[in-house]
Amino acid sequence: MPSTRRGRSECPITAFQALISGKYKIRIMWDLQGGPLRYSELRRGLLRGAVGTEEIPARVLSRELKALTEMDMLARKDYGEVPPKVEYSLTKQGKSVIPVIAMMHRWGVRHLLD
Repeated sequence: MPSTRRGRSECPITAFQALISGKYKIRIMWDLQGGPLRYSELRRGLLRGAVGTEEIPARVLSRELKALTEMDMLARKDYGEVPPKVEYSLTKQGKSVIPVIAMMHRWGVRHLLD
């Protein structure tokens, strides 16, 4: 198998699957396509359109944001203020995934929604 940029030998499909694994990663990236958002704005956005979904545990959202940041999909900007002000935005690499997510969105609209 070919080597990835991180030096691991993986199938590109497996590597992409690892990238998008997690309940909220794709939605987080989709919500950030319009520009930077704060943690609370992301949390509210994840609750929109999720019929019957319970509140998202803070630790789960924090874990997803941290993972996306470590994968260089998101940038985290801490303003160092009290109360804390932190914004998340898509990196160049994160923005490059938006067209893939948009195709998934279009497919879902055509085939999954009545």
